[in-house]
Amino acid sequence: MSSIFISYSSHDNGWAERIRDWLKDEQKQRPQEQRFRSLFLDFDPDDGIKAGERWRDQLYEHLQLCAAVIVICSEAYGQSQWCLAELGVAMASGKLVLPVRIAAGSPLPKLLSETQATALAVIDLEQGAETGWQRLLKGLEPLSWQSRLPWPPPGEPGASPFPGLERFERRRAAVFFGQDRVLRSLRETINQLPQRQSRLLLILGASGCGKSSLLRAGLLPWLEEADKGRWIVLEPFRPEEDPAPALAAALQQAHRALSVPLPAEDATTAAALHHQLRQLRLQSAQQDARVVIPIDQFEEVLGRGDARNPSVAAAADAFLAVLAQVLAMKNSQVLIIATLRSDFFGQFQLHPSGLHGWAGDPIALGPMDPSGFRQVIEGPAHRVGLRLEPGLSDALVADTETGDALPLLAFTLEELWKQRVAGAGLTLEQYETFGRLQGAVQRKADAVLTQSLPAPTAEEIAALQQAFVVHLIRLTTDGQAAKQPARRSLLPPASLRLVDLFVEARLLVSGVGEAGDQVEIAHEALLRTWPTLVGWIAAGREDLLQRLRVRRLADDLKPEAQQSQRRQALEQLAALAAAGGSEARAVAMEATERLSALMAWVAAPENDQQNAVLVSVADREDAALVLALIGAEEPLRQCLANLEAPVALRRRAAESLGLLAKRCGEQRRRQRIADELEGWLRSEPLNLLVEDPAGWAEHDARLPLLQGASRGLQLAFRLPCRCSEQAPAEWCRCSRSRPWRREAACGFARRW
Repeated sequence: MSSIFISYSSHDNGWAERIRDWLKDEQKQRPQEQRFRSLFLDFDPDDGIKAGERWRDQLYEHLQLCAAVIVICSEAYGQSQWCLAELGVAMASGKLVLPVRIAAGSPLPKLLSETQATALAVIDLEQGAETGWQRLLKGLEPLSWQSRLPWPPPGEPGASPFPGLERFERRRAAVFFGQDRVLRSLRETINQLPQRQSRLLLILGASGCGKSSLLRAGLLPWLEEADKGRWIVLEPFRPEEDPAPALAAALQQAHRALSVPLPAEDATTAAALHHQLRQLRLQSAQQDARVVIPIDQFEEVLGRGDARNPSVAAAADAFLAVLAQVLAMKNSQVLIIATLRSDFFGQFQLHPSGLHGWAGDPIALGPMDPSGFRQVIEGPAHRVGLRLEPGLSDALVADTETGDALPLLAFTLEELWKQRVAGAGLTLEQYETFGRLQGAVQRKADAVLTQSLPAPTAEEIAALQQAFVVHLIRLTTDGQAAKQPARRSLLPPASLRLVDLFVEARLLVSGVGEAGDQVEIAHEALLRTWPTLVGWIAAGREDLLQRLRVRRLADDLKPEAQQSQRRQALEQLAALAAAGGSEARAVAMEATERLSALMAWVAAPENDQQNAVLVSVADREDAALVLALIGAEEPLRQCLANLEAPVALRRRAAESLGLLAKRCGEQRRRQRIADELEGWLRSEPLNLLVEDPAGWAEHDARLPLLQGASRGLQLAFRLPCRCSEQAPAEWCRCSRSRPWRREAACGFARRW
C-alpha cells in the first residue's frame, strides 16, 4: 500500500502528474532505504486503480493506509464533494496533510484554514533558493525518517508489530503510530527552546497513557534519525531509588556507541557532569550538538507521596540539584526531556532545586482520539503488509471508550497477530472469538491458570493472590489501586511458578532493579479488566487501606515533622504492630524503612549546632520498640553496633532485640540473638577501679549498655538477672557499689 496519497480534482490532472513525477525522480537520487515506500495516484498505470476494481473501495483503502496526503488546492478542489470527503477522512485519521497551492491566491478548503499551505505558484528550479518544491519535500521529512527504520528489528525475525502490554522501545520505532500530532508539537517546541532559553522539556500525562512509549519510540528516534548532527541522545533511564548510577550508565553507553574514551570520574557533581558532557561532544566531533538526557518516569525522583528511605530522598534531591546547576552553566548545551505524571507537576514546580525555572511549556499527552487509535491499528499493519479485514478497524475503534483503551488495544492486536493463520490477515471473526477488547486480557490471564500444567493447587492460587495484593499492588492517596514493583525474593515461594507463567504471558514483567530481581504488573489495565484480580483487590481492600494509613503515619516520622506529630505516629504504629496480624504486616511493609532511618544515628558535625538533633533519643527508642514488634532485626543490630550512637539508644536496641527474640517463636533465631547479646556483655565488662569522678563517669557511661544487653537476655529466655545481688559481679565489678544502680541494671529506664 502507498505511503503518500495525492488528493486532487480531475481538473488538475496535470499538476497531479507533475508532482508525482517530481517526487519519483527525487526519490531515485536517494539510497533505497531512504525512499518512500510508494506513491498513490489513482490514474497511475502502475500504482493506481486497476481496470475492474471498485474504485471507491480502492480509494478508501489507500487513503486509510497511507501515511501522508498531498492536497492539490484549487478552486475546483474546493467545489468537489468527493475531494472534500477525502480530505475529511485524512484529517480525521490524523494523517500528515500537506496542502499545495498551484496558483497564486488558490483558495484553501475550510478544513485547511489553520494549516500552512506550500506555495507552488512560482517555481524556480534553476536557482538554489528554497522553492515550493523543497518546502514540499521538507514537509514530507516526518514520513521519510520513520520509513527508513528497519523492520523487523535486527535479530528478531517474525517480531510482532504490536507491543502488547509492554511499552514501546527504540527498536520498535518503525511501528510506533498514533501520536503524530503530539510528536509534531514536541518537534516545534524543541525547535523553539533555544530562543526561549529553555533547557528542560516535560511530557505530562496520566499513568498508563503512553508517555514512556512516546519518548522512547517516538521522540528520541526522530531526534536521532530526522535531525542527525544536532543531537547526541543518551539512552533513556528511570531514576528508581538512586538516579546517579542510572545516568552514569547512560553516559558510559553513549561513549561506547560513539567510540570515544570512557570518563574517568563519576558525574556526581555538576562540574564533573558538565565536563563529561562537553568531552562527549568534543571527542565525537559534534561540538555544536546538544546532549539530550532523557528521563522516564521522572516522578520517581520526586517521590511517590509516601514514606521513602531518607537516604533515597537525599540521593534524589542531590541528583536534581546537580541537574539544575548543569542547566544553569553558561553555554550549557544540554536538553533534558522527562516524562512526568500530571499529578506530580505541582511538586516539581515547588522543588527547592529550582529546576522548574529552566522548563519550557510542558506538552500534555491526553486521551487518544479515534483517529489515533486507527493509526495504532493500521499503521503497523501497513508497515508489515498485514491485511485487515474490512470492518475490523471500525470494530476495534468503536470499543476504545474506556480509560485503559490504548494498552488493551495493543494487547488485543498482539494476541490476534499470534493467533493468525500463516499468510492470512486479521479477521473480525477472530476478534469476536477473543471476546473483543475487554475480554482479551481476561481470556489471557484465565488461560494462565486453567491451561498450565500441572494444574495450580489451592495453595498456589492463594499464594498468587497474596503476591498480587500484598506485594504488587498498593492504593494511591485517592484510594485507587496501582501497581508497584516487588522484589522476587519477598514473594510467597508457593506463588513463584505461577508468577513465572504470568511473566511468560507478558502480563507481568521481570527485571533487575537496585534491590535485585524485581517483578511488576505489565500495565495497570490488568487491575481493572481481569475479574479474578478485581475480586482479590476487593477482598484485600481493608488490608490495602491499612497499608495506606500506615504509609501516611510513616511519613510523619520524617525528621522535619513536628515532634508531637511524630510522637503520635509512633504511638499508633506501636499499637498496630502489637496487634499482630494484618496490622503488623502493614507496619512491616510500609514503615520499616522510615523506622530504620530513625535508628540510624549519624552524629552532627561539630560546626553545625543549629538543629543538630531533629529527632529526640526518646523517639528513636520508641522506634526500636516498633521494630522489635514487627521482627525487624537488622536495624536494631546496626544501632547496637554503632559506637557513635547514644548509649541510651544502644541500650534500647539491645532490649528490643531481646523482646524480638521472645516474640519470634523460632528457637534458632532466639538463640542467635541471645548469643549476640551475651557477646556484647562479655566484650565490655565493667572491670575498673572507681576512685574518682572520672571513673564514675566512665562507669555511668558504659553501664546502660550492659543493662540493655542483660535485660535483652532476660526477655529472650526469661532468665534471672545476672546483675542481681544473688548473681553478682560477672559483668559489673565496681570497687564500691550503689544499690540503686544494681537495681536499675534489671529494669527499663522507660516503661514499654
